[in-house]
Amino acid sequence: MTPKNKENSEFSIGIIRFLSWISLVLILACNIVLSALITNHARDILLQKQKDFGSLLAQSADYQIYRRYSIPLAMGSRVLQLSDRAPAFEPLEQVLGSVFQGAKIDSTRIFSWDSTVTYSNFGSEMGKRHLAPPAVERVRNSDQPEIEVISNLPGWRSMFALSPEPGTFMLRVTYPLGTQNRLLSFEDEGPKLDILEFSQDITEDYEAIIRFQWSILALAFVSSLILFALLQLFIRRTEKILSARVKEKERLERELHQNEKLASMGRVVSSIAHEIRNPLGIIRSTAEHLLRRHEKDSTDKTSAALLGAIYDESCRLSTTITDFLDYARPKLLTPQPVDLLALINQALIFLGNTLEKNNIKVNEHFPNHNNGVWVSGDKDLLYRAVYNILANASQAMEQDGVISVDIAEQGDTIQLCISDNGPGFSDEALLRGLDPFFTTKEDGTGLGLAIVQSIIQSHAGEIAISNQSSGGAKVCITLPKAGRPENQRN
Repeated sequence: MTPKNKENSEFSIGIIRFLSWISLVLILACNIVLSALITNHARDILLQKQKDFGSLLAQSADYQIYRRYSIPLAMGSRVLQLSDRAPAFEPLEQVLGSVFQGAKIDSTRIFSWDSTVTYSNFGSEMGKRHLAPPAVERVRNSDQPEIEVISNLPGWRSMFALSPEPGTFMLRVTYPLGTQNRLLSFEDEGPKLDILEFSQDITEDYEAIIRFQWSILALAFVSSLILFALLQLFIRRTEKILSARVKEKERLERELHQNEKLASMGRVVSSIAHEIRNPLGIIRSTAEHLLRRHEKDSTDKTSAALLGAIYDESCRLSTTITDFLDYARPKLLTPQPVDLLALINQALIFLGNTLEKNNIKVNEHFPNHNNGVWVSGDKDLLYRAVYNILANASQAMEQDGVISVDIAEQGDTIQLCISDNGPGFSDEALLRGLDPFFTTKEDGTGLGLAIVQSIIQSHAGEIAISNQSSGGAKVCITLPKAGRPENQRN
């Protein structure tokens, strides 16, 4: 990947990742705000229901006190004292008990006009004045009931009280008793009944609200994480697609550059081919002729050595020009079924002297291929490709080396892998080994693997170079499989 493409890709992915985190924050914030609105509305509705119920209890108590206590007391004309709790207050306790039955009432008190406790379910509070909360005075002045929620926990701690103790949250109702109760109790025949105050334990209901709030928040958080995970999955997929497109673009640019180089080289080579090959052929043939003459006359060894050097260098230069021409102007294909095993054996026979001289062994692994391995292609070009790979493998090892040749079928293709136990490819060679003119040899042209790649690609195949985990280089080519020709069948 070129630095510019890599920088642009990383910049784009960086923006996408930054936007994904911003999206997560926004989603969480919106979900938390929405959850808070929903839960607060639900809490308000539930508390309002509790307040309405408390108001109904107070109204019912006001009516029952008037009908079942104040009227009978006035008709009986019995004088009651505040300290005379039993049996004088038994009717009042029965009335309030029947009204508040099952309502989880914690305390019940009735105050007179001067805030004296005229009734309490706790006998020790009878006749005391300092027990009246501020709500009693406000209700007396406004003559309107007051209902409030009292908690012994601070507001921020109440959100985390998932299992509060009973009595943690109380609903206190302060209710002005009706005019009839006040008139009947204002005379000397009965206790003065002015304001009713009772407290109801709503801890269980409030606990349900708190759990509902946390459930909504947890659901919002989980949904946000799921959305974020999906977004990250989308980003990763986008990153892979973008990376693949960048690599594909880079490959196309590399191929375009290579094609341009090939076209330029073809034009140059075409213009100088005849100017070089003809004189070079004359030089080589003349040097060969003179060398044969001097071989008969062993007295002039210096001239023979010089002529031998001229001949060898002219052959090497001729081979170099041939490589340039083969790479610049590839031979037109004549596809036909080709036995890949026969090409390998032919190349190994040609390299036999070199392999034997350097004590290089060849291990062949061709399972279930007794009748040959047939691929579609040009026999001469494929032989050139196989020979170049085997020659490179033999040159990579000085002495006592091993070359492994493996063939395997992969669907509609045949894969040939040739490996050695030499030093392997360098990191730079793994990146540029298939590029033309790249070589690590002092006398190499850098066109060996490039020509192989050009041949394999012209056959709609693929080539890959790598290093083995145990050491040594490995070159794999993949070619389309062909059927065995009729004249080769038994």
